[in-house]
Amino acid sequence: MVFRNTDKVSFFMLFTFYVSTVLVGYYFYEKEDFTKDSNSLRYTLNHVVLLKFNDSISNNTLKMIQNASYKLQEIEEVKDFYFGENISLRGMDKGFTHVISMKFKNSYEMDSIYLPHPIHKEFSAIFRPHTEDILVYDFWD
Repeated sequence: MVFRNTDKVSFFMLFTFYVSTVLVGYYFYEKEDFTKDSNSLRYTLNHVVLLKFNDSISNNTLKMIQNASYKLQEIEEVKDFYFGENISLRGMDKGFTHVISMKFKNSYEMDSIYLPHPIHKEFSAIFRPHTEDILVYDFWD
């Protein structure tokens, strides 16, 4: 089979077109980061934990739990950590006395990094035996 010059030029033009199309698409196409979800581009994920401690909990144990909670800040993905006590006089707290609140960039950081993290597991093991009830509430801010 003999190629004429026009066939060679046509082949070269098509080859150049397809290669340049692939290169332009590769370098200029917006790449997705699948570790983020669609809400993470606009919102912050708030993770709120309400704690109802047993009536028999001592002040020393409560202080130990509070001090242990601050170790959660060592997890890089935890943002705006807060541990606080309910001060409302309205009587609508249903026995929940303390809150732990933190923020994450996206649900991947909370679900796949924070929750299975050894520091989180260790803290859960410390406070759970002293609780009567726990309420977890997550929302986008």
